[in-house]
Amino acid sequence: MIEPPAPEQADHVRACAQCAEAVARTERVLAEFGGAYRDWGSRQMRLAHANAKAPRALLWLRSALAATALAAVAIGIPVSRHIQQEHQRAAQIAIEDDALLTQIQADVSRSVPVSMKPLAELTAPSIHGSAE
Repeated sequence: MIEPPAPEQADHVRACAQCAEAVARTERVLAEFGGAYRDWGSRQMRLAHANAKAPRALLWLRSALAATALAAVAIGIPVSRHIQQEHQRAAQIAIEDDALLTQIQADVSRSVPVSMKPLAELTAPSIHGSAE
C-alpha cells in the first residue's frame, strides 16, 4: 500500500498556496483519469462479461491501487522539490546574513571609520608632533 505523506509535507501543502494548487490540479486530473478508466473498464466488462475470470471487486481494487500509486507519485514529487528548494533558499539566506553580520562587526570594531581613515592618518602625526 502507499504510505500517506509525511506530516511535514502535509503541513507544507496546507500552508503553501502554490503547492496546494498543484495538489488540487493533480487531484482533478486524477479524478478525470479515474472516470475515464472506469468508463473504459465498464465497456470492457460488458464486452467480455461471459469470459470474465476475475471478480469485479478485484478489478476495482486494482484500479484503486493504480490510481493511489499515481496520485502519490504525482503529488509527492513536486512537493518534495518545492520543500528542497525552500531549504536551499534558507541556507543561502543564512550564509548571506552571516557574511553581513561579520562585515558589520568588523565595521563597528574599527577605531576610525573607513571614510575617515585618510584624515586620521593626516592628523595623527601632528598630534604626536605637538606633544613633543
